[in-house]
Amino acid sequence: MRSRIMLRPGATLLALAALALGCAERSSEPDGVIAQAIDPDAALVIRQIYAAGAEPGAPFSHDFIEIFNRRSAPVSLVGLSLQYASARGGGHFGATAALITELPDVVLAPGRSFLVQEAGGSAGAPLAAPDWIDDTPIAMSATAGKVALVRHATALGCNGGSVPCSPEATASIVDLVGYGNADHAETAPAAAPANTAGILRALDGCADTDDNAADFRVTAAAPRDSASGGTRCNGASGERVSSFAAATHPSRQRR
Repeated sequence: MRSRIMLRPGATLLALAALALGCAERSSEPDGVIAQAIDPDAALVIRQIYAAGAEPGAPFSHDFIEIFNRRSAPVSLVGLSLQYASARGGGHFGATAALITELPDVVLAPGRSFLVQEAGGSAGAPLAAPDWIDDTPIAMSATAGKVALVRHATALGCNGGSVPCSPEATASIVDLVGYGNADHAETAPAAAPANTAGILRALDGCADTDDNAADFRVTAAAPRDSASGGTRCNGASGERVSSFAAATHPSRQRR
């Protein structure tokens, strides 16, 4: 297995506690962007992407991808993966070990985020408490790329641009975010981030209008892990309803 959990005591308690806690993507082709229908009812979405870890002026030493549970019930991450492809190149999503992150058997509570640490270096502040670290991390472009949250850990075999994704591959995508000049996105790509900023899903993670350009904004990177404060969303409208406090459990401490 290529990925490993950051050893944090009480991680099992977090998964069990999630069961008691109360707290998605589609089509048009502007400017050459290829867009395909993605799961419209998915609980999990990509909330934030920061891809300039350790770059000059970067606030953090590593790239990260934040997954968010915007529904009112716990969701398991077992069997899922994050897959990356360049913005407009010929490479496929998840084609090598350094382009895919397999996710762990963890239950994500409603309204909580799951922080995945990717490639980086020594410049900038380390991420305080990533929930998952990939041993073969993805090195994302700071300004343009494509990230897919996928129902399985097998490479999709497409890139959505020069190699269109089949209906079967598209059906296995839970969420898709293209940014910068990406040739594959939900409707249109999100704006290009920068060394000091990432892209963040609007309404504190609740927004999902099936348009990356509308749903994401460029803002100062602010990583949120599974023990951080959460957000309750209105599942029907996608509106942010309220926030709730950070979890107080031992898994927030690392060893």
